[in-house]
Amino acid sequence: MAVSLIEQLSQEFDPEMYKDTYSESLMKIINQKAKGKTVKAKKAEPAKEGKVIDLMAQLKASLQNPKSKNAS
Repeated sequence: MAVSLIEQLSQEFDPEMYKDTYSESLMKIINQKAKGKTVKAKKAEPAKEGKVIDLMAQLKASLQNPKSKNAS
């Protein structure tokens, strides 16, 4: 069942679609410190409560209603 789902939703990986925001933020901090500026750490936001779903039901439903490969 899982293999079938993976085959239906698989597509070519395009690394250009993703951006490394952590490294960018870290480099900004490093550059500011290198210039002698003080950097204040941002406070972390509390985690949001997630919506609990039945994964097995979702998996079965996705196999019954296959999407095209380009839809994902």
